[in-house]
Amino acid sequence: MVATSNTLDELAEVPDVEPPRSRLGAWVIVLVVVGVGLRAWISWGSHLGIPDADEAVSANMARAVLHGHLPAFYWGQNYGGTGETVLIAGAFRALGASAASLRVAPFGLAMAAVWLTWRIGRRALGAQAARIATGLAAIWPLGSVFWSTRARGFYGVGQVLSLATVLLAVRLADQDEPVASRRRDWLLLGLVVGAAWWTSPLCMVVVVPVLLWLLATHRPTLRDAALATIAFAVGALPWLVWNVRNGWASLTPLPQIQDHNGYVDHLHVFAVRGIPLVLGLQSPLRPGWILGRLVGPLVALAVLVWLAWVSRRLRGPARMLVLVALAYPFLLALSPYSWFLEDTRYLYLLNPLLALLVGAGLARYRAGVAGGALVAALVLSLVSFRSMDAHSPLDVRPLARALEERHLDRVAADYWIAYPLDLATRGRVVGTPISGAIRSQAAAEHVRRGARVAVVVAAGSPDERRFLQFMQGHPIIDTFAVDAFHVTVVGRPDAARLIGTG
Repeated sequence: MVATSNTLDELAEVPDVEPPRSRLGAWVIVLVVVGVGLRAWISWGSHLGIPDADEAVSANMARAVLHGHLPAFYWGQNYGGTGETVLIAGAFRALGASAASLRVAPFGLAMAAVWLTWRIGRRALGAQAARIATGLAAIWPLGSVFWSTRARGFYGVGQVLSLATVLLAVRLADQDEPVASRRRDWLLLGLVVGAAWWTSPLCMVVVVPVLLWLLATHRPTLRDAALATIAFAVGALPWLVWNVRNGWASLTPLPQIQDHNGYVDHLHVFAVRGIPLVLGLQSPLRPGWILGRLVGPLVALAVLVWLAWVSRRLRGPARMLVLVALAYPFLLALSPYSWFLEDTRYLYLLNPLLALLVGAGLARYRAGVAGGALVAALVLSLVSFRSMDAHSPLDVRPLARALEERHLDRVAADYWIAYPLDLATRGRVVGTPISGAIRSQAAAEHVRRGARVAVVVAAGSPDERRFLQFMQGHPIIDTFAVDAFHVTVVGRPDAARLIGTG
């Protein structure tokens, strides 16, 4: 048992304020069931399950894995490990390569993250706080629920590895653990941290504060440190091998990254958009306060003040959770990507840790108060889901059918059109971007060599006028429209020039 597992008893002034397990447990079960159902509905039962281009790239990479080609990183990047790609490839092998089977791996990773949240809570905060945190992690905030259904390459694995790091640190803080168990945990910690290093730099926003806390409070023996270091090298081996072969390119930012006004601006974006998102007070797909511009900020301020009050009373490993939460925005702001908080991708690792802190605070109240807070989180997520459900992802399936009917198997289009076509046709139509990142040079070269290439532009898009002007004065084989898509079939010379502009 962790020496500090009585954290909640220290918070409570009298022993009988801890809510009975049966009463609060029912609310937690409801939230977990709703969380599972909501993820399943988003993944397989609604139009929100239509994959976007980044997810289509993940699918294409998984198909490449099935053919024996496993890249170290997400295509077109010098970061973003491919552990999740391997899981998707396993789902494809078992169920066939499709948009439906693409969702299996993210769904499983999301459930693993909820389970890890419960395990961390049990050891660091106590059973009652763990139950509350589990219910919150299952349903709140909606941005985290929605993002957990996306096959975006490495975010799901990154969250699981970050939580595993926290859990192992909590275990190592237990002075009563046998020596053999502690040695095993140091070995596992090195392996997990190495895999997290390979998976995403974002993981370090959580991993670094956890390791600093652990080394400051529970230093390893020389033997344990050596085991952890060797295990780290094993976990990070794909990253190390790729960088040795490519001049340590992962340590150099990609040239297209824009810093957008620097560190202070990143902190400002976190304050005005990140905090409302992570508290579930704004929708993950559109700006605006769910509770209104007056009530929303007041609720956010009240929650932050209450969390600060709760955090001051936590002890032992629970203090580590506070350290990670406090350090998160300042470490995240170091990333040149952190100006972009239109969705929750860069907040995803913080959500379960925040659920644990809220759980620690609510555990000191009676079941009615804690249950009411869980119901409020559920209602907030469902209300937010209604606004998000109006979002219409780009559906290329009718376009894919029209292209196949005309035997057009090479497409040049916008990034958000080209790669989903490949997934929708299971590789029978190969697309490459006219504008946007070219993830697969092999696909781009395949399209360039085509005798006929279908150039697809969405009506009303910024590219429409530019490419329609480009077509003027060039020989055109055919033109037709499918829904909001304009298709122009051109010969090889024109296709080569078009793709060359991307």
